[in-house]
Amino acid sequence: MGKPKRLEAAKGMKELTLRHFRAGWLAREEGRKVAFLTSGAPVEFLHAMDVVPVYPENHGAVCGVARAGGRLCQAAEERGYSRDLCSYWKIDWGARIRPAESPVGGLPAPDFLLCANNICRTVVKWYEGLSRFYRVPLLLLDLPFRHAEEVPAAREYVRGQFRRLPGELSRLTGRKWSEERFRQSVALSRKASALWQECIDANAARPAPFTAVDQFLMMGPIMTMRGTPE
Repeated sequence: MGKPKRLEAAKGMKELTLRHFRAGWLAREEGRKVAFLTSGAPVEFLHAMDVVPVYPENHGAVCGVARAGGRLCQAAEERGYSRDLCSYWKIDWGARIRPAESPVGGLPAPDFLLCANNICRTVVKWYEGLSRFYRVPLLLLDLPFRHAEEVPAAREYVRGQFRRLPGELSRLTGRKWSEERFRQSVALSRKASALWQECIDANAARPAPFTAVDQFLMMGPIMTMRGTPE
């Protein structure tokens, strides 16, 4: 079997990833608001308020790809964190202790945090720790697990939290909520998500056009740039 060919679409992945992290640092220099958020959080709300999103989870992955994960995990463990904890968490925390080990120089300090617990429960403790570390507000979205069928009460519970979120963001940013920008961001997210799903569905073919490893490497933009033209 020959060596697998590199996907054409993967060639610009490094630049896209670096652009995301540079945007956070640039926002700090320009005096714009920066927020950390989890990968499952509705970033479209932040785009509506011109808040620059930064993803600590993605930062952990980038450090891992750069083979800095082991050293950064050790740095977190030396501060008392258990070896059994999530490596994403430990790598990101380790980079706060040793920012020079991060391939992107660590992350800029956030103005506030937006955490949604729909991806895992670890992020709640992760973001509580970040809130204490940076001494910034934490907004938590409690999103119930969806089983086979949707529960109407759960839908209304989530809707209620989403309805309150614009007011909280206005309070934290001092800006007026932009429904137009929000709808534009949602439309872009829907389009990007549909295109990404088409890519995933294409792997039903035999032979599959790309591997599971390719898929994990290529999913970065749908997380970090969701809701933007990029």
